[in-house]
Amino acid sequence: MRRRDFLKIAGTGAAGAAFLAGRTRARADGGAWGDYPDAARAALLPAAKQAKSVLEVFLHGGMCPWDTFYAVDRDDYGRAAGQMWWTFQDGVDSISSWWATCGGTGAMLQDFRTDELGALVKLGPFADPLRGRKDIVSRLRLHVMEHDLFPHVPAVTLAATGSRQGAPRLAGIGSAVQHHALTHATGVATYPYAYVVNGAPHASVAGLHPAASAPLTLRTEDDALGDKPRALIVANSGAVAPEVAALAALYDDAHGRRLTWPGSTQRVRSATAAIYESSNQQLAWLQKLAGVLPTSFSPPAGQVCGMAYEHDRTRFVLQLAARLLRHPGSVARHVLVGDTSFAENVPMPDNYDFHSDYVRKASAKLPYLWQRLVEIINEPGENDPAKIDLDETMVVVNTEFGRSPGIQGTNGRNHWPTAYVTLMFGGPIGPDQQGIVGAIDANARPVHALKPAETRAATLAALGIYPFSAETFSFADVAGVTEETEAALKIKEVVLGVTS
Repeated sequence: MRRRDFLKIAGTGAAGAAFLAGRTRARADGGAWGDYPDAARAALLPAAKQAKSVLEVFLHGGMCPWDTFYAVDRDDYGRAAGQMWWTFQDGVDSISSWWATCGGTGAMLQDFRTDELGALVKLGPFADPLRGRKDIVSRLRLHVMEHDLFPHVPAVTLAATGSRQGAPRLAGIGSAVQHHALTHATGVATYPYAYVVNGAPHASVAGLHPAASAPLTLRTEDDALGDKPRALIVANSGAVAPEVAALAALYDDAHGRRLTWPGSTQRVRSATAAIYESSNQQLAWLQKLAGVLPTSFSPPAGQVCGMAYEHDRTRFVLQLAARLLRHPGSVARHVLVGDTSFAENVPMPDNYDFHSDYVRKASAKLPYLWQRLVEIINEPGENDPAKIDLDETMVVVNTEFGRSPGIQGTNGRNHWPTAYVTLMFGGPIGPDQQGIVGAIDANARPVHALKPAETRAATLAALGIYPFSAETFSFADVAGVTEETEAALKIKEVVLGVTS
């Protein structure tokens, strides 16, 4: 059944919208869900600092920090053992040889900032061309991260949600964003507030949030039919004959009356009914998006720095994300894109999980990702309405872990959750926030590193959403604090770097 038919035929209007919003219990102080309580108002970002939206790019496989965003070329940082930046410095497959092969010019390392240990951190060659955008680098904030999960699936879940598998509150960030937006909506939402495109496991889960909070999930998938591989957006249009929609609305209205106390206008809580209502809303949103979403694309095969690819998923999903954020009428506040890199002409592409041929693959795939990302971000004064604006949108680059400081096998790097790096720039992250949170020492070990829950909470805080509730995070997820207000202040002042 289509949501618009339900509202038109059953005549539920605002009452139906309220039920869809999840009918969250009011807080003890009378505030709405996601609002900062009075005791934590000092931790709320000023309205002018808050991001209007967040674009999150999740790199499946693990981004290596040593030659992207955390290159330290001091001799005491692994040179004798051939680790970290010094791992692949000699031979035909050295970083320098591939830098030249891929058209790199100038110095391979670019000074960035000094970390907490006093080491000068440099941006490496595999961070190019993002590091070529001075407007981005001037507001780039690096977070040194750590956790203890080496396998992909549980690490992806933890990094994407901030919670471990099996936790009752396990949910994607988009669910909290949509929960907050629906709670504060004055009418029926015409478009989703949150999307997941090719997302990580559990990124679309609502967890303890109302069912309607689940973000709209889109995925692209390979289509082997025809002469050329292509990717399709898989999304049910939800087309239903008017007679069927009217009958479904009649049954739904009758069921709704059975869930309503006599003399009341509000339905009792029913998880099944809430899920049904949210499904209706998802179908209505998909129909509304029919004129926004491309139905297919067939990009040409090509070469990137010696690597052949069949089609360009990275370009497509990032352009789709920009469209979801910027199309006329969009109310999107969070879009999560799972990037698996361009599709190689091999039986089992490894995304960014480079256990072998590390330099050859990283030198092609990582700079290519940054090239496609910066293409959808307005440069100062550009003002292209189809591109995102860093004064309004915060960009988050996340991943499940980094890559090992030394060689795996003969020419690969293994998983390394012990110390890795994620990025934020834009929105509240301006020039005053540029820098590094935490540090990685000379032994590739973390110093004052953050946990995934802390950057997840910061993503909500950047949007003005209070990150500590039964559905989201606890102050115990934040290291070095003893109560909730202190945790909220750390998220604002340390993770986001906003002290005013």
